[in-house]
Amino acid sequence: MHVHIEVDDHGHNALPSPLVEAASKYFKTSGPRPDLNAIADMYRERKIAAGVFTVDASSHRAHPPNSSEDIAVGAAENNDVLIPFGSEAVTRAVRLAADFGVHGFKFHPSVVATHKKNVWIDLSGWSPKYFPQTLVPQASSLLQDKMLFGSDFPLITPGRWMKDFALLDLHDEVRHKIVKANAVRRLGL
Repeated sequence: MHVHIEVDDHGHNALPSPLVEAASKYFKTSGPRPDLNAIADMYRERKIAAGVFTVDASSHRAHPPNSSEDIAVGAAENNDVLIPFGSEAVTRAVRLAADFGVHGFKFHPSVVATHKKNVWIDLSGWSPKYFPQTLVPQASSLLQDKMLFGSDFPLITPGRWMKDFALLDLHDEVRHKIVKANAVRRLGL
């Protein structure tokens, strides 16, 4: 569900080159980053949807993000598979999480999701094989209705994420909730 639109229609990357190179090295990805339409085609082919947004590094890197308005327009043109989201610099994201939700369990303790009805855990950013050992039991019990699939594409492909997710010790009902049912309920689809 969680996809970065790193490259816009004009070839501008939302992140400075050194950061793109570092992320590629860390996540072991290569090749050019796809634009919004290529991402829509890939997700359409896999019959899954994606929440799309730009990465906003402007407050720490003085590098302009891609246009959220352009992403919204592109998502509207591909509304069978893309759902647009706004992007906030990290400094504001922490404050907004209390009001609107959480991106990535690695940034916020899962206890927040337990006590705040509007906080959900987006599992993007890590391959499931690197999830903390405490997360899988929580996914099977207390937080099974609050976790959402997210691959963090283009850094982690949906195929890689799903392959690693299949290796986790989870019941089929919980898997279905994480990869689809929770998002359907949360987004009112």
